Amino acid sequence: LTPPQYKVLSRDEHSLDIAIEMPWFASYRNRFGKPDYGKILFTSAESEEAASQLDMWDSIKLYRETKGRGIWFITYHQNIISPKLYSIDPRATVVVKTMLDSVGESSMIFFATRLKNLVQKRHESKRIKLFDKVPENRHTYRMATRCCEIDIRNHVSYGYYQNFCLDAASNAIKARSSVYRDIFGSDFNSEIVCETRASYVGQLFGMESISIDTWQNDSDSLLFLIRQDAKPVCQIQFILNTKQNQSGISSAIHSNL
Repeated sequence: LTPPQYKVLSRDEHSLDIAIEMPWFASYRNRFGKPDYGKILFTSAESEEAASQLDMWDSIKLYRETKGRGIWFITYHQNIISPKLYSIDPRATVVVKTMLDSVGESSMIFFATRLKNLVQKRHESKRIKLFDKVPENRHTYRMATRCCEIDIRNHVSYGYYQNFCLDAASNAIKARSSVYRDIFGSDFNSEIVCETRASYVGQLFGMESISIDTWQNDSDSLLFLIRQDAKPVCQIQFILNTKQNQSGISSAIHSNL
């Protein structure tokens, strides 16, 4: 999915600070005519991998700094989304900036990736629990992963986990489930989402059957558990766009530009 044209604006070969210019980055659209959030995350993740494959950052040096114990495995990420994302022109050129925050000694590699002025995306290797248990009043959506969702690391890209949850939310709404308090109309439009959080405890591969439990908590959030039978794979939280939330999101975006 990575657009074939890109331009490296800057790089720091000693650690990781790379800016890549990508034309038509937001050309992937969903059924509402808005940027496809999952595919955008997948593409930004592939830009990080492309930087590694093209030796644009010194992965061996970073591995040594973790005393040989460093691994590339994301266990948690948080995405703060600006409203600008949903109105961006599909022909627009987007700058994908990848930076290294810090390096620890045992799998503590923290990455912050930003689609300039659009999404502040943070990865880290510290596992964070988003909820303790799944309530009895939940909606369950069942599906199978596809081979086309597998990334260069031979597992399903984390960007698609977001789309799995968007499909689960739409399925719950179309089934007129009572698990959501808010009224979303006849379908779930991702434009209402202003922040996503995901905590991973496992991986998915192609052609695997999964179940997604979803419900709404006491605040303005939709919660999801992706699982294989009784085995949890990922917890995901969608924070919805209320006026109070959006004020905080805008402040966070601008304070980190």
